Amino acid sequence: RKGCRETVVGGGAKKKKAKRKRGWVYLNDWGWDPTDEFVIERLIGKMVADGGDVPGREGEEIAAGTVLYKVLWEGWPPEIATWEEEDQVPCGEVDFVADYEAALEAEEEDDDEEGEEGEGEDAMEA
Repeated sequence: RKGCRETVVGGGAKKKKAKRKRGWVYLNDWGWDPTDEFVIERLIGKMVADGGDVPGREGEEIAAGTVLYKVLWEGWPPEIATWEEEDQVPCGEVDFVADYEAALEAEEEDDDEEGEEGEGEDAMEA
């Protein structure tokens, strides 16, 4: 992939659901030290920015047409998943974007095959 990064996106790996600490980052009552690192578990969504706010990143300027993936972080609940620009998702040992896109393609092919089978059944009943 063009612009593929080899390193893990920075973030946190310690779950804290307690009193807020100075300098920490918080999302949905969960907090982490910004110097810790997140490890990607898998991608769970895809969107193309329309120039407006991106969920969880309100106030950031993300250009229309920017492809973002929703990242589920290892050891964290889904409500902490974040939208990350494609070029910020690393592709070292595991190319998460390529794997996610391949899964989307396979899902679309399965849906197309099911639709074609259904059309044949309707034609036989008529």
